[in-house]
Order: sequence, then structure tokens, then C-alpha cells
Amino acid sequence: MYRNGFDAEGSQQWRCKNKGCRFCYREGQKTIVMDGKVVDVAHLPPPSSSPSTKKLKVGITLSEFRDKYDIEHIVRKTMAKLDKKIIYEKTDICKLAGLSPGTPGLGPVIESMSDFQGKAGGRVLYSHPETINMLKEEAKMI
Repeated sequence: MYRNGFDAEGSQQWRCKNKGCRFCYREGQKTIVMDGKVVDVAHLPPPSSSPSTKKLKVGITLSEFRDKYDIEHIVRKTMAKLDKKIIYEKTDICKLAGLSPGTPGLGPVIESMSDFQGKAGGRVLYSHPETINMLKEEAKMI
């Protein structure tokens, strides 16, 4: 407990150090000074949340883990959402996935997605598999 000003009678008021407790008052006290105003203790709202009713979240789910740390999962989700009308470079795929191009293990993962990639002008390009197959059939991509 620590001192927190004076109550309406001029006595020292004490505040509890516990996070859930907004204030403490002497037993039998009817009013306290709160924010410079005299407040009737009976009309104060109850504490906003008690530890017994609040459910604590411990750990993360498997899908949250994969979305955050599994590079292959992140890249596969990004590749599945590629637009059929747009052709991307490797750096664009990295930006869409929210990863930096220098992320360890990212290069082999992107390069293993052969359905989504084709080569044109000496550069490896990525797009939706239907677009890549169409361009390969037209001999525009290797």
C-alpha cells in the first residue's frame, strides 16, 4: 500500500499496489476523495474485471504458429492467392508474403514451387499456374 492523498475528513488515504484494485479505504468510511471530488463509496462501480472471470490465453495454436514461423506455409498461402493477370518477380512474392528477401530458407522454398514459376528473358517469374502454363504453351516462357 502507498499513500494517495487525503480523504474527505483530511485523513491519509491509502491505495493498494494490486493492479485490479482502484483504491483502498478505511473500513467504515462512507466517502473518499477521488479525482478531487468527494465520492460516496456505496455508489462506486464494481471492479471492471476479476481474475476468476477473465480467461487467460496461454500459448498459441498450431495454425497461429504456422502463420508466424513456417516459411513454407506462408509462401504456399501467398502463392495460392496470386492474381491470374499479374506476373511477379521473387522480390514481389517476398513482399506479398511479408518476408524480407534475405530470410533464411526462403530462396529454396520459393524455387521449389515449380507450378508457379517460369523463365523469360533470363529471369524467373511467378504467377498463377494457369497463367504460367498458358505462357509456356505459347512459347513465351520456358
